[in-house]
Amino acid sequence: MKTKWTIYKELELIPNSVPEPQVAQLKLPLWLSNVGRTLTGALRRRPTPHIWQSSGSKKKSQWYVYDPATGRTTTLESEAEVFCWLEHLSAR
Repeated sequence: MKTKWTIYKELELIPNSVPEPQVAQLKLPLWLSNVGRTLTGALRRRPTPHIWQSSGSKKKSQWYVYDPATGRTTTLESEAEVFCWLEHLSAR
């Protein structure tokens, strides 16, 4: 089986006397790589808001929205208000 270097040499008509180039690779210790991956994942993740609906005694629905980033729950009167709240949340 031919290596990539062998195929490249043949295609580019490089003489056999030219050695294969060595690529330097930076190798991090495994623990450091894992720490970096964990931190990157934590920074990219955003807490997911929770939304639920409840009907009151007069059959009027209320919407509850919880923002885990702030720990606050807000009561809203309509779906339109929920959408506005979500837009505001995503703009942060």
